[in-house]
Amino acid sequence: MGFLKIGDESVHFIEGEADGSAVLFIHGSCGAGSQWTSLARHLVGRYRTFQIDLPGCGQNKPWSAGVEWVPAIDTRAIDAMISHIETDVHVVLHSAGGHLAFQSLVNNQEKILSLTMFEPTFFNLLRHHDSDNFDRVDFMARTFQRLVDDGDINAAMESFVDFWAKKAGTWVGFPSAIRNAMRDSANRLYFEWNNIYGSMPTIADLNGIESPVLLVKGTETIGPMHSVCNLIRSEVSNVDYLEVEGAGHMCPFTHHNTVSTTLLAHFGKAG
Repeated sequence: MGFLKIGDESVHFIEGEADGSAVLFIHGSCGAGSQWTSLARHLVGRYRTFQIDLPGCGQNKPWSAGVEWVPAIDTRAIDAMISHIETDVHVVLHSAGGHLAFQSLVNNQEKILSLTMFEPTFFNLLRHHDSDNFDRVDFMARTFQRLVDDGDINAAMESFVDFWAKKAGTWVGFPSAIRNAMRDSANRLYFEWNNIYGSMPTIADLNGIESPVLLVKGTETIGPMHSVCNLIRSEVSNVDYLEVEGAGHMCPFTHHNTVSTTLLAHFGKAG
């Protein structure tokens, strides 16, 4: 556990005590590096693990209301983390971590041994391939932003969480500590939605990834996520695929025992 100094700011990360090749875990929206702890334990003794808290998340100071978040902020943090690790690294990301980390994957391609994507939210790909599912996500995003503009952070987070869980009442059923931590990330998420429909990555960008890629999806995830993953499988080469039976969008955390075997095999294949 430590803090990485980046200019006047610092970014928290958790480092596993082990030798071997490095693995960098990158969380998604309203997440934290600590989410990866159970999966990281499966790598003990084989890999050095790093679980970063992106700026405004986890153990870092919360993102301030009204302060704009832009993708370059995360790119800077992830680039610094990869530089700190020094060795080549396997990258494992979840959900919006796909967007948040993509420019760093491009910047550091020569150091990336492999890439594992758990349901990356590349919804921009759906704009011209599946407009119905694109519209579903867009409606959720705009509802979230409208509720934040109205000053109702709790309702905004409820709309966001229940959409992903496909079940009303999921948010209110969370322990208060989790709700408080996620509310702290709401101001940052507000601006993330302005960038998640950007031009990157395209199918061509994804095909440009030189390291082996593992794509993982839960069978019970939301429709737009099924559509994104199916599109990647059909249009992107050099992609291995794992579908986790009975899992939803949070499959790397709820089904870490199931996914760890495939993850280790993927690392071994990459060298």
